[in-house]
Amino acid sequence: MDDLRRRNGERFLLSLGLFLLNAVFFTLALATLLLVIGVPVGRLHFPAAVLAAGAAGVLSRAGSRRQGAAAVLAGLAVLALCLAAAGYVDDWSWDGNTYHKGITGALTWGWNPLRESFYAFAADYPFLEHCTESWYDAYPKATELFGACVHSFTGNIEAGKASGLLLMAAGFFLGWGLLLHTGLFKGWQSALCAGLAVVTPVSASQMFTYYNDGTLANMLLLCLMGLLYFTFCPKGELRPLAGYLIFASISIGFNLKFSATLFFAVLCLTFFGFWTAGELRRGGLAGAARALRGRFCLLACSVLSGVLFLGATSYVTNTIRYRNPVYTMIGEGSTELITSQLAPAFQSMGNLGRFVASLFSRTNTSLEIAAVEWKLPFTVTGEELNCAPSCDVRTAGWGVLFSGIFLVSAAVIALALVRCRRSRPELFRLSLLLSAMLALSILFIPGLSWARYFTALFLVPVAAMLFLFGWWNRRGSRGALVCGLLLAGLLCGNLLPNAGANLVLVKNAGRTWSQLAELRELTQTQRIGLGYSGAGRFEGRMFNIYDAGITNFFLWYIPEDPNVKSLFDHHPLYYFTQLEEEAS
Repeated sequence: MDDLRRRNGERFLLSLGLFLLNAVFFTLALATLLLVIGVPVGRLHFPAAVLAAGAAGVLSRAGSRRQGAAAVLAGLAVLALCLAAAGYVDDWSWDGNTYHKGITGALTWGWNPLRESFYAFAADYPFLEHCTESWYDAYPKATELFGACVHSFTGNIEAGKASGLLLMAAGFFLGWGLLLHTGLFKGWQSALCAGLAVVTPVSASQMFTYYNDGTLANMLLLCLMGLLYFTFCPKGELRPLAGYLIFASISIGFNLKFSATLFFAVLCLTFFGFWTAGELRRGGLAGAARALRGRFCLLACSVLSGVLFLGATSYVTNTIRYRNPVYTMIGEGSTELITSQLAPAFQSMGNLGRFVASLFSRTNTSLEIAAVEWKLPFTVTGEELNCAPSCDVRTAGWGVLFSGIFLVSAAVIALALVRCRRSRPELFRLSLLLSAMLALSILFIPGLSWARYFTALFLVPVAAMLFLFGWWNRRGSRGALVCGLLLAGLLCGNLLPNAGANLVLVKNAGRTWSQLAELRELTQTQRIGLGYSGAGRFEGRMFNIYDAGITNFFLWYIPEDPNVKSLFDHHPLYYFTQLEEEAS
């Protein structure tokens, strides 16, 4: 009876996670397909995709129809909660209120990237005329395309950033279900490890913004789940699900950031090399070719989907316009953002030195650090607590406790590998290979001292927890259980500054909507001047203005003036009334 209950719970979790993943993937696929035939984003895109995801969940062969329907209903509740949370807390980030929301709003208002450039479209909208950077056209657009579909459906551009929350939830439920499926871990252990793999300082800081580094981390995690399943359960019953996780995660991930192509390539090639070596040992060249043909086709189709189908709005258009599918990343027209935005203390270092210095220094958002601020692991300063919640921490962005957590986790994994060297040789070899992959990535890939570009590091303590819980479940070692729980507690403590900042954001979000309501009421009696001031021209905020029904204004560049009224607490717009202007 307990085994049946576990299997039912496992199927429910997998169906729930798959529905949430499909809600995003189907939205992107439908929107892209319609753009190809000339149909811009519309109000029905999102509900149609959710309906298709629900139908796929109910008709799935995994479990009964009733169980599938229950998972879909639970998924709809999670979907509604994510939309409500994202729609209520306004994006407080710089990038979110510039090109992310600028592209999202343009797509909502009818821009088709396959038919015209962003700049040709923006020429008809004065508040977008300053958007001349090359990335508006060139960057991958999965976050913005999903956001536009939700924006069109809800009338609230903030709700469009729910993709991060949805994919975070999808990764949690799928990870929980797959860990249960192994039979190696208890339910609470599976939930705890899945949750801490998905909710990290980077994803937590970005969950209410259009930043997508946390979302990319979750896509890499889903891909890793599928690759691990094929490695250890090559004939398992969940092979179709594992293959789909690889396909969907690569398709979506490629269209979040150009750097995703590098991260997925390193991950998939590492596993494919491991599989090839194993098959060559067992069956020679001919046997390896037969055994790996299906997996090779899966990876190839995933890449083609990410580049040629979902990537039509970036990789394809960039190739046509610039003869470079990753225009702005490499080659002519590339933008060097990593090195140029590092603090002076890191400028002269190599990749390894930057990583070590960042990991073992104080958490800091400043770009003016002249010398590395080394610190002892597990020590924390008040300034670090203030910096940690930023969505773009440049130095030691893995969290205020992470340096110590990393050292403890590395020691646990090293001890576990010594113990499993003979009893689990395949696990031992793969763990060594993945460790080498991380080390080589640090050496050769620039920018990994910047935590949001190196979220794979968060999986090290989760792997250590899995080793410890597995050890306790097999041997009954009380010390392993205590160490696993201690590590989990440290990871939760590492998240506290980010969680606290999010609570403040939720608490203060009502102020934004009160400001918009007051401004809408003001414009019913008089016309106002509204616009940007200073260096920050946050065109994304203008879509909030239109969403609120505020139209009785004229766009104006407003000189910095302490007496002028502001709108939004972070990255504001400014306004004045005609009467105030005449009086001055």
